[in-house]
Amino acid sequence: GSTAEAVWVYNDSFFGAAGYVAVTKRATDAGGEVVYIGAGLEPAALVSLATQTLKQQGIQGTGVCDSDELEQVLRQDTSGNVHRIAINHGEVSATASDGTELAPYEVVITAA
Repeated sequence: GSTAEAVWVYNDSFFGAAGYVAVTKRATDAGGEVVYIGAGLEPAALVSLATQTLKQQGIQGTGVCDSDELEQVLRQDTSGNVHRIAINHGEVSATASDGTELAPYEVVITAA
């Protein structure tokens, strides 16, 4: 593989002044990539990095929604048709990344 690329660098007066990197990524010989996180990060901060990595690898995703109680997934049937499945595990309504409103505990399956 190639050398690691700095994705996020520290910008504080301690680690930043020392030139430390918080997140790096490296392409693999097989066409994938490795992302190394050497810092404590809020989970929400990783969404953009994960989204970018999945997109670069050609992995289709459902998008991101604001609810921790909403599960979204894409599934392909034996005929090759892709379906979007959204499951609201919470007791309040939630909005999926495609704008679909789900009532509490509702399951919605649509063509993707």
